[in-house]
Amino acid sequence: MPLPDKKSPTLPLNVSDQRLLEASQQFQKKQGKGTVDVWWLFDDGGLTLLIPYLLTNKKRWKDCKIRVFIGGKIS
Repeated sequence: MPLPDKKSPTLPLNVSDQRLLEASQQFQKKQGKGTVDVWWLFDDGGLTLLIPYLLTNKKRWKDCKIRVFIGGKIS
């Protein structure tokens, strides 16, 4: 984390900026036993499924399961 600039004082974050900061730090924390939902809407060569798979191989996300939803019309 960079050190604050000595020239400008640090201002407290407003509620919107605080929420944005917390959301951006979501991926730095260990995830519990959750679910990674994937919406597979069209065939993109498997990239839509590969990225969540690689994510769950990381230590922070290893306890999460992948759930795939497939969109489309019933013929």
